[in-house]
Amino acid sequence: MRLTPQKGGALGITLGPPLSRRERTRAGRSRLIGKDFGPLRPGVFFESFNGKSSGGNPRAILDALQGDTGAPLWWSVVDGTVPVPPGATPVVAGTEAWFSALRTSQVLITNNNFPHWFSKLPGQMVVQTWHGTPIKRLIHDAPPSFTPLVYRRLIRRQAGEWDLLLAQDGEAERRLRSALQYDGPVHLGEQPCNVRLAQGDRGRARVRNELGIPADDRVVLYAPTWRERMRRASGEESLRALMDPERLAAETGARVLVRSHHMNGLRAEGPGVIDVSAYPHVEDLMLASDVLVTDYSSIFFDYRLTGKPMLVHAPDLEWYRDVERGFYGRWPEDLGLLMSRNQDQIIDLVRTALDADQGPVHEVNSARESIAHLRGMIVDAMRGTVGSRTAQQDDKNL
Repeated sequence: MRLTPQKGGALGITLGPPLSRRERTRAGRSRLIGKDFGPLRPGVFFESFNGKSSGGNPRAILDALQGDTGAPLWWSVVDGTVPVPPGATPVVAGTEAWFSALRTSQVLITNNNFPHWFSKLPGQMVVQTWHGTPIKRLIHDAPPSFTPLVYRRLIRRQAGEWDLLLAQDGEAERRLRSALQYDGPVHLGEQPCNVRLAQGDRGRARVRNELGIPADDRVVLYAPTWRERMRRASGEESLRALMDPERLAAETGARVLVRSHHMNGLRAEGPGVIDVSAYPHVEDLMLASDVLVTDYSSIFFDYRLTGKPMLVHAPDLEWYRDVERGFYGRWPEDLGLLMSRNQDQIIDLVRTALDADQGPVHEVNSARESIAHLRGMIVDAMRGTVGSRTAQQDDKNL
């Protein structure tokens, strides 16, 4: 537990993960990193956003594996505040149990990187699901000043150990191969997590009920991506530098759901505003909403499956494009979306979008197909027959 003074005389309390005294020390961590936990055993180790989440593509794959393997399904969490999916066994990052699960599981599934010291063991299979189709330039494609050399080296080394990378389509594959410096097998298909969009009206009603939103209320989902200059930002003031959700709610009559990126952790509150940053499944929030407002986030490529209106709100377009990150392709012209640059413009665009007709809803069968492919690949890995399947997939994408 750590006590820190806050503005206004308040006292902040930070609780660390439940590690033992030995696990917390540098010597203890070094011992665990170097420890031999024995041979590989049947088991699947899952991690979503470095243990901060219980959703994403890893969650969709875990749900599909229930009852298929008869092996432990380990779910990595940073601490006890992260909800653990049903059917999974939690392991807290940094504990001996976590090291053991990571070191002995036959299959490892993640949507980000593992720790800097990690290297997979002979016989382990690593599935990199990533987390969407990038709009902003990533890692090796981004300006070096915004991507530390140590992180670029980490990704290049770990990418060489991945047995499979997921990509939504050919353009996503091209961008990810370049950004991640990856030249291995790729599975092309819809993001597994988007299978949740198949919940339809029943799922929409359930989520709205959980959030306390009446069925006939109109809902805007605001989901900005992260900014490097806001890495240490927090609170409503930082969010209002991008948009004032309270004013948007007041002047459109809609409920505004604010989904802050986990890299920034901005907070939102006020009449008509609901902070859903901690909600486990962003796909459920897509179902509950009527309009999406975002900026340079890959959520565009997922939300378009709903057929509902999407708007770009980019008050810092020039900075993000010319200084901080840059974009792949011509953004936002590539998707033909309407864009606002200030608060008045986004209010006008949202008013119009809320009254617009919904476009066609796209089937999510491709997401089911991706899940079926991965489920078969993982089960084969448990049986020691994964090599041929991986080779076939590699040939398919050459």
